Amino acid sequence: MAPVRIGDYFAAIDIRDHNEINLFENNELIEILGQTWPELLEPYELKSVLSPTVSPSPVERKMLRKSGLSGFITIGEKTYMGPGMGITSASTSNRVSISATNVRRYAKELARVVSDFDSEFQVDVRAEKITSPKFNLCITPRGMAIYETNLDKAWLLPKKVPNSSFNYIADLNDLVAPDWAVKRVAF
Repeated sequence: MAPVRIGDYFAAIDIRDHNEINLFENNELIEILGQTWPELLEPYELKSVLSPTVSPSPVERKMLRKSGLSGFITIGEKTYMGPGMGITSASTSNRVSISATNVRRYAKELARVVSDFDSEFQVDVRAEKITSPKFNLCITPRGMAIYETNLDKAWLLPKKVPNSSFNYIADLNDLVAPDWAVKRVAF
């Protein structure tokens, strides 16, 4: 089976209110996903793991989540890690924590690049004899950019390109300002 790129399509099971009781602890939706589109859960399958004979109830799963523990999900004969990649001790999704850490790390590196004396940003402000540049991140109709207020100039940041090598700035751009979100911003 060819690998599935999650971003290539949208799969809808149900739309529910986030305030629904035990919504995030209920396995019903993930079971439907596993039965309907098993390839989407394949990256989360735990190989060589014996499936538990008893699964926690939604109430028990909620208590585990509040304690910062994640339980496995069993669908048929297969056992999976939750697609959120588990729960941190703060009771948040590991995927969210990893993304937040990456945003901070990439933004710090981008700030270092922008501040570098030889960067195109610094060269441009020196050419205009600006002694106290004020750089910001901004969202434009074309994506995220570095904006310098004195010059009233923005440098568009690169976006992720499928099958290209890793670029932390493009990854930052995708994490903070994905195309779907930029399209919804009123400029």
